[in-house]
This record gives sequence, C-alpha cells and structure tokens, in this order.
Amino acid sequence: MTIYDLDSERQLRFSDEALRTFDAHRTGKVEAGGVLLGRVYPKEILIEAATTPSPADKAGRYFFERSRTVAQRAVDSAWKASVGEQIYLGEWHSHPSHTAEPSNRDRDMILNNLREAKMEIDFLVLVVLGRRMDWVGLAKEGRLHRLKRTAE
Repeated sequence: MTIYDLDSERQLRFSDEALRTFDAHRTGKVEAGGVLLGRVYPKEILIEAATTPSPADKAGRYFFERSRTVAQRAVDSAWKASVGEQIYLGEWHSHPSHTAEPSNRDRDMILNNLREAKMEIDFLVLVVLGRRMDWVGLAKEGRLHRLKRTAE
C-alpha cells in the first residue's frame, strides 16, 4: 500500500489492486487512464480500485480521453455492489515521460470535474503516472496541489 499525507490528520492510501493497475499501464505506447474508486473515512481516503482503459476511450502518444459513458457505468456498478460505500474519487492516466507532471489540460479537467460534479465529497484525486516517478495531487477549493508521499 502506498500512502500520501493529506494534512496532519488524514492520509490518502492506494490499495495493492490500484497499484497493480497503474503498473500494468505505466509504459505503454499510448497514454492510458481511468477513474479512481474507493471509500472515505474520517482519517483516510482509500483508493481501492483504478479502472482500466476501455475500447471506447481515445488515446495517443500524448493524450488520453476516457469515455464518460463507460466510466459512469463502472462508478455506478461499484457504488451498487458496495451498497453506496465505494464512490468516484478522481482520475488517473499515464504520461510517456520518466517523471510525470500534470499538463494544463490535466489541471483544467480535474478542477472542472470537481466544480461540475454533484457529490458529497469536496475534493478529487489526480494521479499522473510517469515511467519512473508519478505525480499525485488533490483538487480542493478550486486548486490542485501535489501530495507528499509518506510510505509504501
């Protein structure tokens, strides 16, 4: 499990299942991506799963656009199977660079999703995978900031 500090009282954790999905799509010839699913607890946000790319997604060497329809089906299915506990928590995608950094388009996408979403949470997580180093951030209150990794 990989852990990031959100603040002095809360952490963001990634399950081994989500990390395996990331690793399977880290070094492809085209970008890959999906949505992040998990649960929110008082002291932690747990990313339990990262959906895999679908044939309906559009991807190239330097872009990824996920299918909203396919992603919504995955979110609805997870929510139903967990009796409303597993929810949409954000987005992930890969970049072809060794060290990942979100593009302006990535930043706009996650902040727009946060602004337009009708959710009970007031944040979204963005993960950008690099070949060697990832970028993990939290969108909240109209801003996106990088999180500090604390453990693996």
